[in-house]
Amino acid sequence: MKKATSVITQNKYQQQQLLDRFKKCGIRVNQMTESIDATHIVKDDDVLTIVWIANLKVIKQPELFVELAQKLESYSDKIRMIMCGRFASGYESLLSKIEDIEYLEYRGELKQEEVFALLEESDILVNTSVVEGFSNTFVQAWMRKNIVFSLNSNPDDILTSYNVGYLLPSVDLMQDKIVEMIENREKLHSMQKVAYNYVIQNHSIEKCMPKVLDLL
Repeated sequence: MKKATSVITQNKYQQQQLLDRFKKCGIRVNQMTESIDATHIVKDDDVLTIVWIANLKVIKQPELFVELAQKLESYSDKIRMIMCGRFASGYESLLSKIEDIEYLEYRGELKQEEVFALLEESDILVNTSVVEGFSNTFVQAWMRKNIVFSLNSNPDDILTSYNVGYLLPSVDLMQDKIVEMIENREKLHSMQKVAYNYVIQNHSIEKCMPKVLDLL
């Protein structure tokens, strides 16, 4: 680290840590993702699709997504909820709960291309992690016109500053906000467009890669 002439960071937190610990100013380069044509993204206006993407483990708190699904039972004809990620022992009872909820599906571990295809069909990405860095899945979701509902993670305050999602520190608050999106599709569609435009301008390879190339 001491010999590095340039250090790339992905967010403001990393820049501050680098400055505090090593007295170096980091060059911020946002997470990058490949741009896709917005005309290829088609959503179902009749059903709101809500996805949870992570490996099943304690820090990710998958049980909270299942709890959220249970709380939305009265809207079962208007929503579809999907979980995907690597299964881990100890979550057998959670899978049993999932099987009892008709509008909730667990797809297991998916290939990246399959995750991208899922995001193109979905409307909302839910993150229930105890702690999260700057999740690549957030960026990938925005590129496919998803808004993000996050329990704890709001990297660089993007969710609250750019209107691309919500920081919702309880399952009850997530429930309320999902109901709002069900009942106000115009607001949902507006936020989805904002999310796409934000990620194109701030996280696309075309926008971010020149910063890296300038260092070479």
